[in-house]
Amino acid sequence: MLAGTDFAQIGNELEKIDLFLSNEDRTITTEHVSEQVALTRAGVVFELGNNIARKNLSGALRIIDHLLYQGENAIRILLAAVVPTVRRLLIAKDLAKHHGIRGSGNYRSYEASLSRLPASETAHLPRKKDGGLSVYPIFLASSESKNFSLDDLRQGLADCLQANRALVTSALDHRIVLERLVIRLLAGSK
Repeated sequence: MLAGTDFAQIGNELEKIDLFLSNEDRTITTEHVSEQVALTRAGVVFELGNNIARKNLSGALRIIDHLLYQGENAIRILLAAVVPTVRRLLIAKDLAKHHGIRGSGNYRSYEASLSRLPASETAHLPRKKDGGLSVYPIFLASSESKNFSLDDLRQGLADCLQANRALVTSALDHRIVLERLVIRLLAGSK
């Protein structure tokens, strides 16, 4: 997701990697991709969410710094990357704790387990445009939710609200508000 989903951009990045590789060694490594592929804003936002879910504090702080340096709005960073990630993790953790639904690596099984829940238990879950449950993002979050406690995620969502208020109503430096939020989110216990 570093280069986003634009096929032209992906083609450009593949060409860049091709030119970077020597004629003798044509093996592409993760390091090659990290060094050569330009991060798009969509890719960076996606990576910020991944770093938060993996509790990678240094990576998350580096990405926030990159986004702010590129002129990205702090409120947009919060609402596009941080809040949705915390919300998905909270939903996944709640489903595991209260309904025993865990991401065991089998998406179809996870989806079937969710579909068996009564409507009252799924009313708060994210939906697709057609009204069906948006299961896949929650399934992906289920494996990372083990890094957090349910209480930490609940507090994390409350901290997101507090950060949003600070970004909107105070003169505090936006970088500090976002960095404090991410540190609180990722420094919590399991």
